[in-house]
Amino acid sequence: MVQSAMQEVFGIAISLGTVNKLRFEASDAVTTCVDEAKQYIHCSKVVGADETSFNQANLDGCNPQQRKAWLWVAVTTPHASSRQSRPTQWLPLVTFFEIALTRCTQAAENLLGENFGGILNSDRHGAYNWVELERRQLCWAHLRREFIKIS
Repeated sequence: MVQSAMQEVFGIAISLGTVNKLRFEASDAVTTCVDEAKQYIHCSKVVGADETSFNQANLDGCNPQQRKAWLWVAVTTPHASSRQSRPTQWLPLVTFFEIALTRCTQAAENLLGENFGGILNSDRHGAYNWVELERRQLCWAHLRREFIKIS
C-alpha cells in the first residue's frame, strides 16, 4: 500500500524493505515524545479511554497467530491548572494511542498506568473495573444509547 502510494503520488519507486526501514526510523525518532505523552496520561486528573478491534494480521512479525488486535486510546480533558497563577492557562489536550493483542485489564492498566489516580471516563468494559467506582464516569454517548433503548 505504501509502495503504490509513493509511486502514484510522488512518482517514487520504493522497495518494501525500504518502507520497513523508514518505519523503524520514524518510530525511533518519536519514541521520546510517545513516552512523554504516555506519562502525561498516567498523571492526568481526567482521562477518557476506549478501545476498538481491528485486523492486525502479522505485518510486523509480532503476531504470528494473526490474532485480533485492539487499538486503545486515552484522551486527557483540558482544564485550568490549579498550579498556575492565571486560571486562563489551560493544560494541554493529549491523545495517546496504543496497539495491543488483548482487551484485558492488563492492557487498560498499561494504557492508564497501574497507579492511575484520576477520573476515568469510559464505557462499562470490565478491563476498567480496577479503577474505583468513585473515580469512574460513564461515557455520555453510551448512557444516551441506553436511555433511548429503555424508552
